[in-house]
Amino acid sequence: MYSRTPITVFLVVLCLVTLPLSALAETWNLLPRLSISGIYDDNITFSPNDEVDDYFTSIHPSIALGYRSEVSRFDGLADVNIKNYAQEKD
Repeated sequence: MYSRTPITVFLVVLCLVTLPLSALAETWNLLPRLSISGIYDDNITFSPNDEVDDYFTSIHPSIALGYRSEVSRFDGLADVNIKNYAQEKD
């Protein structure tokens, strides 16, 4: 029959306690972003005949979330693109 000696139990516990902390490390990242730009477009309706030109402001907020560990990884991104035209409404 197999029996555990105190020295074996001690060595196993010692190995588990002295594991490098990096092996147990996990990292969460949260990165918010904001992009604002002014753009001129000479054909905002993409029409071949009745071209409409306009300036618009593009606001692009986003947030990225990331998780990393020794055995898994998760990445997520949420973003929105908002356009505000100077002259045209809808």
